[in-house]
Amino acid sequence: MSAAPLPCPALEAGINAARAEAGLPPLVPHPALRAAAMAHAADLLGNGAFDHAGSDSSLPMERVMRQGLSPRLAAENIAMGQPDAAAAVAAWQGSEGHRANNLEPTTTLVGAAEARYGRLGLVSDDQPLWIAVFAAGF
Repeated sequence: MSAAPLPCPALEAGINAARAEAGLPPLVPHPALRAAAMAHAADLLGNGAFDHAGSDSSLPMERVMRQGLSPRLAAENIAMGQPDAAAAVAAWQGSEGHRANNLEPTTTLVGAAEARYGRLGLVSDDQPLWIAVFAAGF
């Protein structure tokens, strides 16, 4: 995992495995959603933050629209500190709100990113950051 945000197909695959276990269809990885996830990760890294709101107060829907999509629904899961994508998905599955995003039946697209924080004061060195962005209703 790099300090710079990268696409994370393993996170997308983990979310799709959770959906399969729930009897839901897989989400299709989408480059615009990956770009939204990577841009938010870069913003969080650059500002030493861990939040769904960007440094410009943007929320997931606005960041998805910046990438050229106009969905009816956009959602986001973020996690920090899990050693790998499978652990991040497991953490989300253990949280009601994050699980709801993973398993939203109307969602059709996903894009994920991974990066590593350096020392920010709020986390120790080299903490993994995981972001998944979801969209539906085009």
